[in-house]
Amino acid sequence: MADQKETAGAPSAPVLEETFSDTSKRAWLYGPSHFDVEILDAPTNTGLFTNQRWRAGPVLFGQRALDSSLIWREKKHVSVSGDVLQAHRYIEGYAVGRMGDEPIRTRPGAIAIMDWARPFEAMQTPNIMQNVYIPHSVIGYNPAEHPGAISFEQKMTIGKVLHAEFDYFYKRFLSGITEIPMHRIKRLLSCLRVAFTAGKTHDDIRADARDALGDVIRSFIEANLTSPKLTTAGIL
Repeated sequence: MADQKETAGAPSAPVLEETFSDTSKRAWLYGPSHFDVEILDAPTNTGLFTNQRWRAGPVLFGQRALDSSLIWREKKHVSVSGDVLQAHRYIEGYAVGRMGDEPIRTRPGAIAIMDWARPFEAMQTPNIMQNVYIPHSVIGYNPAEHPGAISFEQKMTIGKVLHAEFDYFYKRFLSGITEIPMHRIKRLLSCLRVAFTAGKTHDDIRADARDALGDVIRSFIEANLTSPKLTTAGIL
């Protein structure tokens, strides 16, 4: 009912869904232009690869499950898809690697933002991962000015906001929703822009991010109305 009220009379983007599933190590060959992957031999592997993707407006969302693997992007990949910014979180598993001389580590509880204009390499444990892919031009990202990789822990204010935004979208995608309000896509983009610019952005973008933060605060208060931890210091 809340989603019906949210979309009633408001501009919405249709959600286009596709699911790819395979139990073969060759499953990753469906998209070799973006990165190379080598599945590692590990006792915890299940042999399962799944990739669910949803496109809404200018944003591509994806949830995947994958065994232990090495994953890397080289110049040949950057030349094909180097105009993309990836934000992601691990629901299960984690990754360690490097982008140039900078270390990369993403674990459950953190949200990472990575620039696909730069080569990187990483090792992943068996994982379930949720991704958001945005063209640089849509979000105003400039590789010459902004960090190539940055992460936010869930205990950080911006981390809580980004997790709430991911929760909003993936709850709806996985339930089969067919439309997403355009203002929610705009708000997600604003939150990500505030994250990689450290808040140095336009007033309307900061306003969207403040709205998202307000939702996080309200949800916390509603969930803890009878709890002694509901204090001013404990909200964020």
